[in-house]
Amino acid sequence: MISNLNNEHTWSAEGIILSHVLTTANRNDAAVAPELLVSLKKWDIELVLGDAAYDSEKVRQTAEQSGILFNFPYQPPQ
Repeated sequence: MISNLNNEHTWSAEGIILSHVLTTANRNDAAVAPELLVSLKKWDIELVLGDAAYDSEKVRQTAEQSGILFNFPYQPPQ
């Protein structure tokens, strides 16, 4: 039995999985998001929605370089 794994994935509005990354449960979502964003280049993706766990400078830079608007909830500075 395999435990403590996360399956990070991106999917279309129709629910079709476009990309995925399997990681250990202690891996931060923002750490794998750049890999997922880069893998979306083969489709004409303009917008990606994510929760606050994906909010990082590296994710924002990768999305911008890929021509993707990455929208996640605003988090005020702490």
